[in-house]
Amino acid sequence: MGQIIPSAVKDKVNGSNANRVSTVKCHVKQHRYPQPNAHVRTLLQNLKHIEQYSLRTTFDNIADDNDGVIKEDAFVNYLGLPDKIGIGPLLYKSFKYLATYPDLRHDDESSLTFDGLTIAIAIYCDKATKKIQEDKLKLLFDSFATIPEPLVSNETVKDPSSHSTLISDMSDLSSLKLKFDDAEILKILGIEQEGESAAGIDSVSRIYCKDMLSILTGLTWIMSTQTILALDENTDTRTNLFNHLSPENIAHIYDQISLIVQQMERYDSRQRSLSNIDLSNQVITWPTFKKFVHRNVPNIFNGFRAFFTSQFLIGQTLSQPRSDSPFVGPNSSYWATLDKPSDILSDPTKMAILSWMLPGKSVTRRQWQKLYSGREHGFSMNRFETRVFKYPGPTLILINAEVLSSKSLTQQNGNGEYCSSKENVSMSHPQTLILGAYIAEPWKSTSSLTKCFGSEDCFLFELYPTFEVFPSSKRNTNYVYYNSSIGLGFGGLPTSGKTSNKLENQECNSFFLQLDYSLQFGRYRNDPLREIAPTYMLSETRNHFDTPFEVIEIEVFGLGGDMAKQKQESEWLWEEKDVKKRRSLKSNSGKVDNELLKMAGVINEDLRREVRL
Repeated sequence: MGQIIPSAVKDKVNGSNANRVSTVKCHVKQHRYPQPNAHVRTLLQNLKHIEQYSLRTTFDNIADDNDGVIKEDAFVNYLGLPDKIGIGPLLYKSFKYLATYPDLRHDDESSLTFDGLTIAIAIYCDKATKKIQEDKLKLLFDSFATIPEPLVSNETVKDPSSHSTLISDMSDLSSLKLKFDDAEILKILGIEQEGESAAGIDSVSRIYCKDMLSILTGLTWIMSTQTILALDENTDTRTNLFNHLSPENIAHIYDQISLIVQQMERYDSRQRSLSNIDLSNQVITWPTFKKFVHRNVPNIFNGFRAFFTSQFLIGQTLSQPRSDSPFVGPNSSYWATLDKPSDILSDPTKMAILSWMLPGKSVTRRQWQKLYSGREHGFSMNRFETRVFKYPGPTLILINAEVLSSKSLTQQNGNGEYCSSKENVSMSHPQTLILGAYIAEPWKSTSSLTKCFGSEDCFLFELYPTFEVFPSSKRNTNYVYYNSSIGLGFGGLPTSGKTSNKLENQECNSFFLQLDYSLQFGRYRNDPLREIAPTYMLSETRNHFDTPFEVIEIEVFGLGGDMAKQKQESEWLWEEKDVKKRRSLKSNSGKVDNELLKMAGVINEDLRREVRL
């Protein structure tokens, strides 16, 4: 059972609950079901008996007494999601669309029958494997899609002089011997091929940005709420949930998701030059959404699976009053939680967003172990190594930093030579920067200047202020570099010696992301002209940036589960015992040598004199 949440909290979020289904009905209504068609019967066979029972009971509880169908108000009320977010009606629209499978269509006049509910739940909860061949991501996107009036082309008008400037600039680049058929280089030069023409945009499915914002805000709210409910009993869940359900926190989630939706919209190359996108009248087309999701958030809709499973497939077998939880179904422990408090991940919203990009097995672990914190354990390579090394599973490193301006660099080193450009692109954004990396393999120290570790499963990402993931390009293997004398780097090699704690000589290095050996300063850059074959994919929406920063906090989390942490502790304990054993043997060896020398007459204790000063 969940923690008891005061009804005043839900009233504050949802408004009056007079007409809302506040508890699961005790009396189950009996509806006469028409014989399901062959397709629905096949899907029902994929459900366990207890899941079939829960699904039918849920339908009976929320279906209309007269019509025997689920209407929008009853559906939205049952889900119990905050009205302020606006996701409830969109989910009902999605369910009605999926219910028409295989003759998919948006029909305002249709209602949600039991057969239709079965189809929608099977798709959302991955119970239609091998039964429905269509791409699930495309099905869900189309279920939220809107067909508006033909849109007026919003192509940006380019300065006529820009083309001539580009041609003249290209002549200066001839000495670099670039491969101009490289799509990434062409994008940087501004001559990439448009992915979508204005004439063809009306022929593809699309979602209004404001609807996408409601969908992802609602999904994030669901996932973060489930995370709070799944916390250890010793945690003050009641207070945390009270704060989480407040309108102020919903607005906070909305603001964070707005940055993601704006970045998603910039994957439409026609919007890329806009510094701020008005989400109220823009749309996201299927090609744009698909491109963004496949690169950045491949698990974006998985949160719905856990939610609808708990609400429809087990919700009526382990039901609870609405006074105990925002949801009817049991509290889900599907999402990972933290074993210790975190400065960077104190907001559960960030945990939800990270789950969209991380491998599924890392997201569903019981806990993430916090292995290292700069503030807690000290900013040094030695402290980092003793806390992170020997961990046998994947790890997640997060960096909270403050962007350094050219002026501050000048004050530090006297000449400002560490900034390649006086006008840093990132300086137009807020000063706070949250970066990270997923490392799929155990950490290793690399003594060679040309040797790295890692695999193509590694990736970098920026959480704030711009949301973007940098997957492996599979062009080389310079994934992670670690050397206690040089520092920590991703996506490159050190072409200089030991760095100072003021970024000395980092200009010569080829890293995409780098921390110096003090772990207090670093550099983050996207420069296609420096590295023709980058280890990690270049930014999709930004041509060039070179951002030096000062570290506020670094945290490393182990994602391998409890057994991985136990194995790491065992490895360090064994090594500690081995060191003590070697020291003992060395000490005893010295005593044995002296005794042998005495027996051989080399040392005569009678002739030795004590020297006194």
